[in-house]
Amino acid sequence: MMITDKTLYFGLMMLVIGIGLGIGCYYAICQARSQDGASAASEATFEALFRLCPEACVIFNVNTYTIRASNGLAEQWLGYREEELQRMKWDALDISERCAFFLPSNSDEQRGELRLRKKDQTVLIAEFIAKKKQFREEACWVVFFHDVTEAKRTEEAQAVLRDIDRRVLEEESIDQVLTAICEHITAVYDFPVAWISIRNVDGTLSVRAHAGVNVQLLEEVRLCWDEDTECAGPTVAVLRNGIALRVHDAGVADYCTNCERMLGLGFRYSVTLPLTAGGETIGALNICAKNQGHFNGEIIRELEQFAQRASLSLTASFRQWQSKWQAAALSAAANAIVITDRQGVIEWINPAFTALTGYTEMEAIGGTPRVLKSGRHEQAMYQQLWQTISAGHVWRGELINRRKDGSYYVEEMTITPVIDDQGAIIRYIAVKSDITERRQTEKALHDSEERLRRITDNASDLIVQTDGEMNVRYVNPAARNVLGLEPDDLKDQDFLARIHPQDAPAVTECVRMAKQSMSRQQCEFRYRHADGTYFWLEINITFLFDQQGQAVDAIFLARDVSLRKQAENELYAAKQMAEAANQVKNEFLANMSHEIRTPMNAILGMTELLLEGTLDKEQREMAKTVYRAGENLMNLVNDILDFSKLEAGQLQIDHTPFSLTETIQEVKDSLSAQATRKGLQMELALATHLPKRVIGDPWRIRQILLNLLGNALKFTAVGSVRLLVEPIAEVDGKMEVRFQVEDTGIGIAQKDQEKLFQPFTQVDGSTTRRFGGTGLGLVFAKRLVESMGGKIGFSSTEGEGTIFWFIVPFDLMHNTTTTDPFSLSDYSKTISGTIDRRVLDELSELQLDGQPDVIIQLIQLFSLDMKERMAALAEAVSRKDLPLIISQAHAMKAECLNIGAVALSEIYREIEIEAKNQRGGNLESWLAQSNIEYRQVMVELEQISLSRKQRGE
Repeated sequence: MMITDKTLYFGLMMLVIGIGLGIGCYYAICQARSQDGASAASEATFEALFRLCPEACVIFNVNTYTIRASNGLAEQWLGYREEELQRMKWDALDISERCAFFLPSNSDEQRGELRLRKKDQTVLIAEFIAKKKQFREEACWVVFFHDVTEAKRTEEAQAVLRDIDRRVLEEESIDQVLTAICEHITAVYDFPVAWISIRNVDGTLSVRAHAGVNVQLLEEVRLCWDEDTECAGPTVAVLRNGIALRVHDAGVADYCTNCERMLGLGFRYSVTLPLTAGGETIGALNICAKNQGHFNGEIIRELEQFAQRASLSLTASFRQWQSKWQAAALSAAANAIVITDRQGVIEWINPAFTALTGYTEMEAIGGTPRVLKSGRHEQAMYQQLWQTISAGHVWRGELINRRKDGSYYVEEMTITPVIDDQGAIIRYIAVKSDITERRQTEKALHDSEERLRRITDNASDLIVQTDGEMNVRYVNPAARNVLGLEPDDLKDQDFLARIHPQDAPAVTECVRMAKQSMSRQQCEFRYRHADGTYFWLEINITFLFDQQGQAVDAIFLARDVSLRKQAENELYAAKQMAEAANQVKNEFLANMSHEIRTPMNAILGMTELLLEGTLDKEQREMAKTVYRAGENLMNLVNDILDFSKLEAGQLQIDHTPFSLTETIQEVKDSLSAQATRKGLQMELALATHLPKRVIGDPWRIRQILLNLLGNALKFTAVGSVRLLVEPIAEVDGKMEVRFQVEDTGIGIAQKDQEKLFQPFTQVDGSTTRRFGGTGLGLVFAKRLVESMGGKIGFSSTEGEGTIFWFIVPFDLMHNTTTTDPFSLSDYSKTISGTIDRRVLDELSELQLDGQPDVIIQLIQLFSLDMKERMAALAEAVSRKDLPLIISQAHAMKAECLNIGAVALSEIYREIEIEAKNQRGGNLESWLAQSNIEYRQVMVELEQISLSRKQRGE
């Protein structure tokens, strides 16, 4: 098919858009060849660029047309392997008339449109650019081409349909129109055979138009038909039923001997479409092909459009129906059609015109097409258009017009003058098609390619494209900074070859996962720099797949993360050192605190006994000084111990039933004497609806209140200290209780308030000297509150006083009428004594008259059980059996609390924590301390038991 000026124009436009990158590679190849055609380096560069060119390329001898080389895209698009192509000649591929461009006498550079026969016998339409060059000491054509088959076929199909519309409007003969349809079908879709059969009045069939085959051949396959003939081929079926027969396979259908003859000619597959006129099927459009692949859904739909055009042409041949069917055909046309008189006044429009412009028939008729002018064109262009059609010539071109709603669109238009018998122009017919989307797509494609090129060229990260075997096809300029290599240095190289051997297996697995999962994968590895050193790369791998699901390319996005990896390693090492140092510190504090607390208990106990004896005034004052100093030291040790537990994450929160009101009252009672000595009023306000018993940790609540109330008393010289407790909300079986401590003390300056809740910190140095303390109390209180799921805060005015508050949630008890006398509820912990007598006193209240002494029995059971458990615990510690240590220590802790051995219980708590935290370094030390404390407990319990026995006698 000849390429018209218009087709060449659009072909060149598609060439610029579609093979922009290919031209760059083309000129690079030509430049490489022109610099030194004989040098080996130039030859290597030429072949490298040729192989990696992003467009298809074939090289063939100028004189013999023998194909000498082809790249991967050419082989992929044409369906041939490289060795197959090199056994062929170019003129076996090139079926277009452009083959004449490649004559030896032609100029050295050619460009235009090609039609190439693929291996599957389908046709590839391509835009090409070619130049004569020396290749392997031969004069050759180097041809670059770009697949535009789909776009060209769509464009040609639309052009054909417009041509048919034009022929119908110009009232060409029916045979001319039908012949044009057959010729267009074979030309556009490369079908070998197309013909149109029309039923005669006598019932026989006549071939009225054909292309690709002569009438004698058609007669040989007996396409004539009448009702009495046994022949029942595809045409017969369509004429009988009036329904299109799609993709008929002559090799499997049982129609007639004609099928065998068609197979003998190589035409196995066919499509037969009905042609109608006046509502009656009067003929059929037949298309044959050797491969079923010729007939896809889109092509069949377009063939149906040709059949529709043929039907309209047949209708026009019936004179009595000419006006009716011509109007129907124009109205049904896909393109907008406008008919004007010779002055340009609109006489008729079809519905497609309204759909395109928004103007209805009532609005358009009587007006002129000038209503569509957009102002985007020079007046000279319109003058040239009018001069062309006024001279009786057809005008074809593109216009930017404006719709009724003000929006702009691009249309392709053909204006044909209608001339009467005297040669005078009587009207004009304009056929319009909207090509806005096509132009926008073309522009978007061009802009996208340009934007992508700029992005890749200016990206700081390394971008690498490889084939399925990891051989590099493309590298962006970032290779210079990241790898120290020129992009060309990596071409055709295995990208993974420079990976550190130790990292290669992991990277190979990462690549495998990316290909298998068809998703992006990320990994980090060491890569060899141009200077021989290794550095860290972070890459994202994505594979590109063809329509068959085969991986064709891999995209690597790589970034140098050496500095980050170095920082991570340094940070990890510093973290390990800090954790180790912190662990040593915490273990040291815990051990030392316990080591100090044991002799301090003895000092306090002995001093208390000394004060109960007969002392003169001076001795008593000295003993009191020793006792107060011991208490202060004990409090300091306890603060340090608790803080070390917090820092080591060993602090546990109990969940046990207890009396909230009694716990609060005990705290108040324990501090009342201190308040009295300072002349302060100590007030307690409990809300009436405060629950009496809840589930929580009474010891921690007592610690927080003692800390806050102790601080209030410490920093208040005149006035009062008040404790307010009230419930604020109940949610999901939990009661939130607010505790508020108010004082009239010295207050806290605004500038010092931010220092609160910081370890070992008080508002200023003078406070430390005047009031004492470690500065850990508020920190400990805050962390305890937060550990119980609560929050803490304060407000203060310097010189007026301070309010500290905290809110803690407690689980509510479902039954508060009964208690377990042997549970942890309502016990009072105290570190200063070995046995908390109040626990035993509470048990004594359960004693029934005439029954054995429950305290004596409890002491005996405790003694027997603890001996067995201590032996089992010692054995577990020696074997490092952590689960058994945890269970034994937990049970022994509970037994100690039941009998009031609080200090011993605390030791077993520490043993349980050590085992739970997977640490065993201090277990032997804790076990030794428990043995010492146990002996002291048993001495006191034996005294209690003896005393009760004596009272019972």
